[in-house]
Amino acid sequence: ELDTNDESIKNRIANVYYENGVEKYDEKDYNVRIYIKLFRFFNFNSIILIKESTRYFDKAIEYSPRNCKYYISRARTRYLTEVN
Repeated sequence: ELDTNDESIKNRIANVYYENGVEKYDEKDYNVRIYIKLFRFFNFNSIILIKESTRYFDKAIEYSPRNCKYYISRARTRYLTEVN
């Protein structure tokens, strides 16, 4: 059984959530960036993947709130969903 008060375990769990978020973010269609700039348009599948990655980043922050890269990644994904 894992001790949820152990900081090293929290950091490992947070890193797993972070890696999952990065993976979901990378799965999105890169052609979408062109559409964002020109037409402010997303395809539905990309929005879902970006929102999933945001949830993973939220969980990573929950477990390790001192890691700034989690906040930066979450901000990027939130920005992409708010551009629409």
